Amino acid sequence: MRILPTMAKDLGVSLFAAGLLIAGYALGVVVGVPLISLLSAKISRKTLLFSFC
Repeated sequence: MRILPTMAKDLGVSLFAAGLLIAGYALGVVVGVPLISLLSAKISRKTLLFSFC
């Protein structure tokens, strides 16, 4: 089962635009995860826990 055509149809966009959406999400994860891990290494666990509540 391919998800891209289904997602494009549901969103009412072209396959190219749906592909860009997925690529943008992946790029955000690739950039965001290392930054968040570096930040969380410098902040205490208690502060992190209460900052996300």
